[in-house]
Amino acid sequence: MATAALDLNDAALTLAAGGRVLAVEPGFAAASGELGTAARLAAGASSRHWRDLDDAPLAKPLGAWRAAADIVHAQLARFRALLPPGCEAVVAAVPSGWSTRQLGLFLGIARDAGLPLAGLVDAAVAASRRPAPGRELWHLELTLHDAGLTRIGQEDGARRDSWQRLDGLSLQALERACVRVISAAFLRESRFDPCHDAASERQLREKLPGWLEALRGRRQLACTIDFRGSGFRACLDAAELHAALAQAGEPLVQRLRAQLPAGAGAVLQLPDQLAGYPGLPEALARLPGWQIIVLEPGAAALGALRLAPAAGTGPLVLVTHLPWDGPALELPADAGVMAAAALPTHLCFGERAFRLDDGPFRIGAELADGDYGLRLPGALQGVSRRHCSLGLEGGRLLLHDHSRYGTRLNGVRIEGAAVLHAGDRIQIGEPPLELRLVAEEGRHGTAT
Repeated sequence: MATAALDLNDAALTLAAGGRVLAVEPGFAAASGELGTAARLAAGASSRHWRDLDDAPLAKPLGAWRAAADIVHAQLARFRALLPPGCEAVVAAVPSGWSTRQLGLFLGIARDAGLPLAGLVDAAVAASRRPAPGRELWHLELTLHDAGLTRIGQEDGARRDSWQRLDGLSLQALERACVRVISAAFLRESRFDPCHDAASERQLREKLPGWLEALRGRRQLACTIDFRGSGFRACLDAAELHAALAQAGEPLVQRLRAQLPAGAGAVLQLPDQLAGYPGLPEALARLPGWQIIVLEPGAAALGALRLAPAAGTGPLVLVTHLPWDGPALELPADAGVMAAAALPTHLCFGERAFRLDDGPFRIGAELADGDYGLRLPGALQGVSRRHCSLGLEGGRLLLHDHSRYGTRLNGVRIEGAAVLHAGDRIQIGEPPLELRLVAEEGRHGTAT
């Protein structure tokens, strides 16, 4: 029985069959009835119908579509028309974050659209085709609006062990970071804001993928935008763009630090779309203890083809365990070495440096008798009396937030606690007061 596979990641809905990718389109829809790439840059385009799949009426109808389910139905019908001749079964790689209700709704929509659906598999499991001996294996699922981290069990194949949503990171967030940098460059050099007008912003977004590709391996790139008969030019600086993308990826960096197992290394599978943002995969590769693997295009759809379609017409179940589809990953012998992570020994505030010993280091507007820590200026807004604390736990230095205002690490608000490395910056208050973490040379076997 000829089988095709469809990956339902809205960043790149992908149809595969016969070991190759047949079609890819993003999950966009426009009021004009356009879908996919043609709708991506249309005014008022919708892109949440896959993430928020529901049959409830939209707050505002999109053309002839009255619910997210209607748009999903239309895109599935397009893929139904693209199935290869003789295809009798389709397996779907579904987002790990979908609810049971969304799975059931999708089954009904797919069958109504004429898709011969014969199997469901978790997308992270489908994309995990090769084991990582001696390492933990994790998969990053990146969509238009959010991201998720899946821990893949490796016994007798790939198995979904756990999944966690990663707020603050998405493909659209990465695109917005690039747009901000490029817009600022045009403003500096031409006093022209391409985001001030819909036509020029559309042109910027159309050119963005090509600019990112051209910037790869270069320090600077000349960019031009034609607007109302005038040509505007800006010089895009690679370092500035990389810094913005690193900032956008900081939520992932913090989560990976916290997930790294003690005394062992881990492998993170990245979707190929992330490779289009220069500097970000390289920044992740510098994380101590983590080995970064960029997957091939269409990995989840191609991997889903190894799911044997269900026989008969019985109810479909979501498969979360598949056999391996290839040889083990070849990893460097030092992929799990932890010594490269510089454990902070001092916290710097202005010209003062505080040694971080075994006991807790407390930061806030007040310090109790006997507390070791830093009392911040009382006039600073957004500071609690017991704002945050630092302490060694299990060989790692952790930052705990106890405040009502929040504590930021490298510009990103932490959720409860975060693992600290030398070079990190803690921001507290408004306007933010910055504290820097450094490592004393020779302590813990690290350099300054």
